[in-house]
Amino acid sequence: MVDQFKALREALADLPKLRKWFVVGPPWGKGDFIVSGHPDPHMGKYVADTEDFDGEGENDLEHAALIVEAVNAAAALLAEVDALRKKAARYDWLRAKVYIDPTAKILRISDTYLSSVETLPEALDAAIDEAITRAAASMDGEA
Repeated sequence: MVDQFKALREALADLPKLRKWFVVGPPWGKGDFIVSGHPDPHMGKYVADTEDFDGEGENDLEHAALIVEAVNAAAALLAEVDALRKKAARYDWLRAKVYIDPTAKILRISDTYLSSVETLPEALDAAIDEAITRAAASMDGEA
């Protein structure tokens, strides 16, 4: 699988230790420039200024806020993508390896048997959803 986030991963890796970014507001700024490491620009490291040169940048405050939120969320979003890909690969493997006996309408995953299933792979989705629902209902009953 091609990593569609390769450029983002490389850009984040190229940064010196990525610290949280902040939009600088009063009393030091008006929300149009960005620092990293600390919200006080005297203690943080200057990153960027979204205001244009004449001091009247269109949407410069929104651009600064968007940049900060995107950078601060990027690593967590990439970690979530990686976790979801791992889960999807596991599920795809399971779905491909499950044994379905079309005559007895029994589904076997390792030592677990599920009955009354169709021979279509979509039936596994329904069986898993049903098992999850039953498990959640039994946990609600224990609470």
